[in-house]
Amino acid sequence: MTPQTKANPEKQINFRSTVLASTAIELSYEMDQDARLTEGFLSFPPGANSLVEMRVLVGSGSAKKQITPINNDFIALDDATYPFILDQKVARKEKVFVEISNYDEDNAHAVSAIISYVDESTTSNEEQASRRRRA
Repeated sequence: MTPQTKANPEKQINFRSTVLASTAIELSYEMDQDARLTEGFLSFPPGANSLVEMRVLVGSGSAKKQITPINNDFIALDDATYPFILDQKVARKEKVFVEISNYDEDNAHAVSAIISYVDESTTSNEEQASRRRRA
């Protein structure tokens, strides 16, 4: 039996950073192709005690749109991973941003965000409809 291969395999953007105590940072990744963001997760280490917040945005320059969580909020957890489904188009040269704030005055924390995407130019109409139904 031959394993099936996806015609349009997902790729991943890996954001990982140690955020110093009482610090906020913004990580970014510039897309090198038109793509559709499909899913991702935000991972918080033990000891973060909901003092580390994260959110994901897309855009360019000062025109950014928050894509998770909704309502311009942040996610702040402890020893947990927050998974999410997306159906967000991004154009070549647009950026994906992860904003992270560490309100812990004593400790740095290493956090991760991984965002999956597919090449939008090769995604079939059927695949696009399936993703929209899942979202």
